[in-house]
Amino acid sequence: MESHKLLVKFYATCFKPSPQLVLSITDGNSLIEFLAPADLLELCGQFIKSEVKYLL
Repeated sequence: MESHKLLVKFYATCFKPSPQLVLSITDGNSLIEFLAPADLLELCGQFIKSEVKYLL
C-alpha cells in the first residue's frame, strides 16, 4: 500500500487593492489552492489549527 503525503502551505499575496490569503494543498501530483479575503486571516488561522490534523 503506497502512502501519500500532503503538503499544506499558506501564503499571502501583496496584490492591490486587496491582499489574498492562499491555502495551497498538493500531494506532489495535483495542486489545490483556495483564496480568501485578507480579513479572514484570523478565522482561517483558527480553522487551520483545528482542521489540518484531519487533512494530514
